Amino acid sequence: MKCGGMVNTTYHRYNYYGGPVVVDNIQFGILSYVFGYINDGRECGQYLNIYSPVSYFRRWIKGTTGI
Repeated sequence: MKCGGMVNTTYHRYNYYGGPVVVDNIQFGILSYVFGYINDGRECGQYLNIYSPVSYFRRWIKGTTGI
């Protein structure tokens, strides 16, 4: 399990689903879901997020995009 937050929380406020999770310049996940409503009055960093590991989808990504 990894614990972290967004460097630029502006993206979080605009439901940046599919955004990267990067550690030491290596992407290891994507933002999959944010619990709660973005405009419910809570400050940034007070939302529970679910991130999916990129490695699980790597074969599909490469086959679909060629990257």
